[in-house]
Amino acid sequence: MHNDLPAARDIDHRTTKPKHPWTNGQVERMNRTIKDATVKRFYYETHDQLREHLANFVAPTTSLSGSRP
Repeated sequence: MHNDLPAARDIDHRTTKPKHPWTNGQVERMNRTIKDATVKRFYYETHDQLREHLANFVAPTTSLSGSRP
């Protein structure tokens, strides 16, 4: 069931190659960027406020055609 969600949202699940930690580092850096721009900068009274802010933060990364860069 949890594997259906990424497919429904057109998300590819990719794993890193063994002995290639820099690929995982790119993901960790993006996670840090998102965290710095949201939860470390703003106070949220509810999880819904956080979800809305994250959706607004990620929305500009989608192109006009709806695909991701």
